[in-house]
Amino acid sequence: MNTKLFTILFIVICALSAVSQVHGRKPTGKSQQICNNANVDVSCDSNHCGYCNNACKKGQECVSGNCVNVNKCTGSKSLCGDTCVNTKNDKNNCGSCGNMCHNGQVCDKGICCDSNTCKRGKTLCSGTCVNTKNDNNNCGSCGNACNNGQKCKKGKCGDSCKRGQALCSGTCVNIKNDEKNCGGCDKKCSGGQTCKKGKCESNLKNCPSGQKSCKGGCCDLMNDNNNCGVCEKKCSSDQTCKNGQCESNLKNCPSGQKSCKGGCCDLMNDNNNCGVCEKKCSSDQTCKNGQCESNLKNCPSGQKFCNGGCCDILNDSNNCGSCGNKCYNGQTCSNGKCCD
Repeated sequence: MNTKLFTILFIVICALSAVSQVHGRKPTGKSQQICNNANVDVSCDSNHCGYCNNACKKGQECVSGNCVNVNKCTGSKSLCGDTCVNTKNDKNNCGSCGNMCHNGQVCDKGICCDSNTCKRGKTLCSGTCVNTKNDNNNCGSCGNACNNGQKCKKGKCGDSCKRGQALCSGTCVNIKNDEKNCGGCDKKCSGGQTCKKGKCESNLKNCPSGQKSCKGGCCDLMNDNNNCGVCEKKCSSDQTCKNGQCESNLKNCPSGQKSCKGGCCDLMNDNNNCGVCEKKCSSDQTCKNGQCESNLKNCPSGQKFCNGGCCDILNDSNNCGSCGNKCYNGQTCSNGKCCD
C-alpha cells in the first residue's frame, strides 16, 4: 500500500513539473534536464532516470533518480526477495517472509503445522495444504495446474474474467485502463503516463506550439532525431531530422554515386547497394549495371544452378528433382525422386 502511494506521489510530481514547463516556467531544480530536445524530470522519468537516456529495466520504475524494483504482487501474494509468494501456504515463507516450516511441517493459513493436520476442505499436495477447489496449481487434484489465462473454480479450470478483462498474475484486470497491464499483461505505462483505451498516453495534454506529446515528453517532430515526423520514428546514426524527414549527413556525393546508409555508393556496381540503396546481391552474384547477375552463367547439359553451383538434380540427394529438395533417412536420389 505504501509502495503504491509513493509511486502515485512521484507521478503527480512529474506531471506538475512538466505542466510548469509547458506554461513557460523555468526549471527549479537539478532534476530538470533537456533530453532529446525535451524538458524531462530525471528524478521520476523511467526513460531518463537520473540522467538522459538511462532507461529503467522491465519491472522497474524511476524513484528519486534511481531505478527500483516494483512490487507487482497481486491478490494475497507478497514479495519475498524477487518472488511473489502466498505466505498463507508457502512453507518457506509461512506467515511472513523467511519463516520456514521444519521437520515435515506444512504451512496452513500462515501457521506451521504437522503434515497430517490439513484442515477440513484442504488436501496435502507436495507438502502444502491446499484447497483443490480453487488452487490454480492443484485444481481438482494435486498437480493439475490450470493454463495461463485460466482460473480454478469448483475444482475445474476455466476462463473467469469478464468481457474486457484479462487474467494477469492471477487477478482479473481491465487492460483498457490498468497502468500496469495496459493493452495486455505486464505492459506497464511509464511515469507521467496514463492508460487510456489500452494505450499509454502522456499526462501532458498541452505542449508548446510546434511540439507534440510523445513518450518521454513534448517533442519537436520537425527536428527530433528520436521522433522525426511522428512519435518514436528514429533517424539512423548517419542521419539528421530536418523538417520532419530523416536526411543523410552526406549532402553531396560524386557524380554517378548516391548517398546510402554508410556513405556514397555506385548503384551500378555496388554488391550491397545494387540499383537501389541496401539491395544486396547474394554471394554467388555480382552487381552489373544495377542488376544482380549470377557468376555462373551456364551449367553443363543435364545440370541446374543451385545454391552457388551446378547440380545434377536427377541424382543429387541434396537437390533431388529441384533445388533444395533433400532426401532423408538414408534415401538416395534416382531420376529426380527420393528412394529407399
